[in-house]
Amino acid sequence: MTKSSLSLVIAIGACGGGNTIPVDAAIDAYVPPCGLGDQQVRDASTGQCYEVYRMQALDWPAARVACRTAGGDLATISTVAENNLISSVVGAGGLYFIGGSIQEGAWAWSSGEPMTFTHWGTGKPDSGRDNDPGTGTYPAETCLVLDANMAGRWNDFPCVYDIQARTSGTLAYVCERRAPP
Repeated sequence: MTKSSLSLVIAIGACGGGNTIPVDAAIDAYVPPCGLGDQQVRDASTGQCYEVYRMQALDWPAARVACRTAGGDLATISTVAENNLISSVVGAGGLYFIGGSIQEGAWAWSSGEPMTFTHWGTGKPDSGRDNDPGTGTYPAETCLVLDANMAGRWNDFPCVYDIQARTSGTLAYVCERRAPP
């Protein structure tokens, strides 16, 4: 939703009372409360809302669009406490896209925040060398996932479906946004 101007007239009192107050307001994009997604958790210390989408698996670019449409972005993780909070809501098992990707040759957050904290699994990132070693086909793994199979450690993963490597690039994902108080 884009920012627009809206003139409102608010009626006060009982029907037919005739009391109205004109109100001119700039309406910004609606920000829904924390509660979107299949599961969610709110960080009490920062007010950030993390929403997990399991039922609608998407590739990384589409997941980012979905998060931005909901008023946020794919999750940016800056501390071990934040990583643990998100891990607690995703539970055990599965891969979840978060907001990291390779940009201009280096890992960076899609939100533009600097990547000062990392939580890579052992031997990660590995640029796909673990996908299908028997074929010699290594798809580009340029997007970041939180791997609940590795206790919330991070792994690199293909951003989109790679037909040659038989690797599905659609996964559950975690959005982050500031929810209203």
